[in-house]
Amino acid sequence: MGQVSGFGLPSATEFPAAPTPPVGQDARELTRKVAIAVHELNRVNFAGEGREITFSVDRTTHLPVISVLDTQSREVIRQWPTEYVLQVARNENSTTR
Repeated sequence: MGQVSGFGLPSATEFPAAPTPPVGQDARELTRKVAIAVHELNRVNFAGEGREITFSVDRTTHLPVISVLDTQSREVIRQWPTEYVLQVARNENSTTR
């Protein structure tokens, strides 16, 4: 294993690059499969009462985003990848163009 920071985390140079989104047919197939899975999770109330799982694709990075929302307020309770990770991917995409 490489260097470790004072917090027990790998050094900044060892973090992997932002994820590369799938393209073409692979992207369509992944989107279809995730949408089906999210629909099934909501059908069985997996996230709990008053919560809904959503699936979207970030417009800038084209990465899939899964969120858990409060059904009353539509507030995002949890999101994967986090907004921070999406911003890192957006920044990386803008510097590589």
